[in-house]
Amino acid sequence: MGIISSGRVVTSIIALLVIAIAAAVIFLGFGVGPPGVLFPVLVGGVASHLAAPVALGGAAVNGWLVLGMIATGSVIAYAVVVAPLVVPRVRTTDADLPGQRLGFSFDQQTSVILIRIVIAALIAAAIAAPLGIHRAYWVTLTIVAILQNGHRVRLTALRGIHRLLGTLVGVGLFALIELTGPRGWGVVVVLVILQFLVEIVVIRNYGLALVLISPLALTISAQGAATPSSLVMDPVIDTVIGAGIAMIVLLGSLLLRRLRRPGAGPVTESR
Repeated sequence: MGIISSGRVVTSIIALLVIAIAAAVIFLGFGVGPPGVLFPVLVGGVASHLAAPVALGGAAVNGWLVLGMIATGSVIAYAVVVAPLVVPRVRTTDADLPGQRLGFSFDQQTSVILIRIVIAALIAAAIAAPLGIHRAYWVTLTIVAILQNGHRVRLTALRGIHRLLGTLVGVGLFALIELTGPRGWGVVVVLVILQFLVEIVVIRNYGLALVLISPLALTISAQGAATPSSLVMDPVIDTVIGAGIAMIVLLGSLLLRRLRRPGAGPVTESR
């Protein structure tokens, strides 16, 4: 039984690793903006947690139900986006907008970001495996949140601080939400409000968006959990682990650049 459980954990973590790397390739290659890779990893991680057995730290929700809800949400979201095209004036206005070709390519900067994410995600998978499914996805989520939006070391390190502080504040917000004890439609209202606020602020203020993403993910994960209060401390520890991995990868990449340029001055472009 223990071997089967361990096998499930490893399989789930490998699946999450594949999702993170595949999403990074697709989103970076097509130049998709914020929140970018964050939500594929978030959805994959939360779905794994919800569908995992209680013995593995999951909520034991029927896996087909989880997939069905994801599919339903995707269809509704797409329908909301294309629904305005039913109005002739909207179609005309949309047709007059300058077209932008969808192209897939990697330049030097996006290649650096992708390599960092892949290396960090591999390290996270190895380190997080003993922690369980419900811990692994938060570590990976932290790595993606820090590394995906820039190749400069200094700005990316600053984003790591944002992620850490954002998680601390977000976990506190989640604790306040749990104190109110929302159930049923109350949970739906909370999730809708949080999701709406995330989409509003994520482009303008990445750090503030992380404050909202944390309680959003934790509120979803808490559904079906026997002890939601146990979710309060784990994300803080996992965020520290993920941020540490991201910083190690950043410092490693900076050291490698300097070793490749012996005798050169400080690499200001990467700082």
